[in-house]
Amino acid sequence: IITITIQKNHIQIFRPSEEAVSGVCAMHSLQRKETVTKITLIFLDLLILVLCGALAILFRFEFHLSDPNMRQYVRLWVKYLPVEAVLTIAVFFLFHMYHYIWHNVGLYEAVYMLGAVFVAYIVNFAMSYFLIGRMPISVSIMKLVFELLAFVGMRCSVRLLSALKNRRNKS
Repeated sequence: IITITIQKNHIQIFRPSEEAVSGVCAMHSLQRKETVTKITLIFLDLLILVLCGALAILFRFEFHLSDPNMRQYVRLWVKYLPVEAVLTIAVFFLFHMYHYIWHNVGLYEAVYMLGAVFVAYIVNFAMSYFLIGRMPISVSIMKLVFELLAFVGMRCSVRLLSALKNRRNKS
């Protein structure tokens, strides 16, 4: 990489050192890795969102797939799902859920994650009420419990796996 600066009556040519170039390349590599990590977390969050909603409805109707009431609620839930996904990801970005290094997560971060999941739930609960109507309260409560366990558990599992790996290496 060569930088040429032209000023009044002289030209300055700058060629950075190999260390500077390798440092810039390393920085871009790190940024690329962080972007891939964020996209992976968003994908996993969307997967968790779908699974928790589906499980809550299935449990509420005791896995009776032919129940017409269940079909009605599934249609409503699927209709609202894109809005729920956008709002949940937005709340998670506001709470910096995609900025942590999850292998260093501690109690403070875990409580913060619980708060983020709860705020996303409240926002979605209110929006779904106005856009599609009320889902059965048991579905809403089960969905909240499943989401708290899944979102926080997924992020804390990185710390748990790292601790287990370190323990195994010490043995």
